[in-house]
Amino acid sequence: MSAIQYGISHIMRKIPAEVLHLAFLRKADYFSVKTSLEKQISDLVIRNVVLKDTNIVGGMTITISLEKCNLTYYEKNRTEHNLVITVPFRVTNGKKILSPLSLVDDLGGSSRYNVSNNSLISAMNNKVNHDAHIGSGFATSNLELIAPNTILVYEECDYLTTGYLKVLVENNENLSNISPKSYINFGKLCVLAAKQFIYNKLVIDIDKGVLYGGHELSKITDIINSYESASEEYDTFLEEKWMKTLFANDKPAMSNFLKAMVSPT
Repeated sequence: MSAIQYGISHIMRKIPAEVLHLAFLRKADYFSVKTSLEKQISDLVIRNVVLKDTNIVGGMTITISLEKCNLTYYEKNRTEHNLVITVPFRVTNGKKILSPLSLVDDLGGSSRYNVSNNSLISAMNNKVNHDAHIGSGFATSNLELIAPNTILVYEECDYLTTGYLKVLVENNENLSNISPKSYINFGKLCVLAAKQFIYNKLVIDIDKGVLYGGHELSKITDIINSYESASEEYDTFLEEKWMKTLFANDKPAMSNFLKAMVSPT
């Protein structure tokens, strides 16, 4: 069972079927649209709300070699340059970068190359400058995402020849990167999201008395009104619990955190 399937089943266990039917299938039934309760919950709540919020508060940390990226230098003045790094989507397996974390050139490949019309002289100057910087290293977290998978480096780093970029990318489409141990928290988040959706969808209809017949309106009204605080509860759970759960599932980030705790210097 995937995290998405677990989230759907958790919603269906925690919320009465009649309430779910009113919120997700009433209009589909009226217009004779063929769909299912599971698909409506998946599309309208989990994928449209929960997964989007999940990608905002957490993702997967990956490391990318600069050799796989497109590097563009824009001259600020005669001695300084802006570096823009474009990461092809094939390198991130089609995922969008959520946040750039760091740029490191621990081999000392960052050097100011002298430009000469004579290719031999230019190559010799480059070699001298490169050798002079070996071991000096370069690292910065002063980065900004300025376009899809496009990162601006604010630090003066001259011309990089080696190094790697650490970024946070979207979670897998079906949250396959999430451990089954985290499904319970994901299910709780999905239930709160569903209650938030139901309340916003039906609270006005209740006042208008447009819910279709055959249901005990007083009981359904009580249930829907009890979801009034679901929006606030969802936001709190997302920020205080689910964000920590995602961080624990991000193995590179968690590993770095534990190393820093054990050996902070």
